[in-house]
Amino acid sequence: MSDSFKPKRIPGNTNLRYWYDATYDGYPLMVNKGPFVEQYLEKLYQTMQYALDDYARVFAFRFDLRLPHGKPLPNDVMTNLMIRDFKASLDEQVIWDRQRARNLNRSAHDSRVRMFWVRELGEVNGRPHYHCIVFLNRDAYRSVGGINSERNNMLNRIESAWARTLRLQVDEIRGLVHFTKGATHHLTRTDYVGQDEFFRRSSYLCKAATKHYGDGQHGCGGSRC
Repeated sequence: MSDSFKPKRIPGNTNLRYWYDATYDGYPLMVNKGPFVEQYLEKLYQTMQYALDDYARVFAFRFDLRLPHGKPLPNDVMTNLMIRDFKASLDEQVIWDRQRARNLNRSAHDSRVRMFWVRELGEVNGRPHYHCIVFLNRDAYRSVGGINSERNNMLNRIESAWARTLRLQVDEIRGLVHFTKGATHHLTRTDYVGQDEFFRRSSYLCKAATKHYGDGQHGCGGSRC
């Protein structure tokens, strides 16, 4: 398809634009998954840059959040309030954990939580699910921890935050938080090759296909400066 026949605006939300290039602001994209949503790529770029401005070494990890079947769900389950409440719960847990760490060791590193997310709707049931990337200070956190671990690791915090958001017990949401293969990345402010690979793999979340537009809900979000 020639450039002149490629649509510029996305049907359903003409405020959003398609992105067809192989790179975005110099970062490579997963070209075979395009076209992408330009504003989503920009939000991913901004969130990554904000995290690297915060910390010279960043731990980033990707995961998916899905809804349970056969469980009573909050009235706002179809709205962006779900991902807002999830982020707030995760923030609270990390703040508490860093305070605990400083009580044990005054030189323990702090960390804020930055998050990038996209919202999609299932083709069959029309229920939303979220693809998320969290960015943390790598001097404070280096891994998500093991599945079924009894320790208070990051994976358990993610599950706890999602359970609180859904107003369910953690046991009721097992399997609804999914960490993809190769989900973790160690970014460094001066390691541009590593940043390139992270951005290329993460650009998959910004593809225009599978997104839903025009229902009054944001399809993408990220932590602000």
